[in-house]
Amino acid sequence: MTAGSPAPPHSITADLRGLGLALRSARSERRYTVLRQARLAGLTSSCVERIERGDRSASFGEVLALCASLDLRLTPLPAPKRSGRV
Repeated sequence: MTAGSPAPPHSITADLRGLGLALRSARSERRYTVLRQARLAGLTSSCVERIERGDRSASFGEVLALCASLDLRLTPLPAPKRSGRV
């Protein structure tokens, strides 16, 4: 987060931290070091560490690359409901 920018809503912060903890846990279960995981995902070790901390500066593509390297998928969002209006 940059100086002067508003803090994200609590739910977003909590969700990012939860995702980061889950990814760190998956990496630890495989006994991968941060460096090994970064290489498998095509990322830098500092990027993997940022994602695992729940840092908002990581891109969605970086998160997806890390998930893919751990054979994990983010659950798809449900399709939007149609309102009946055109």
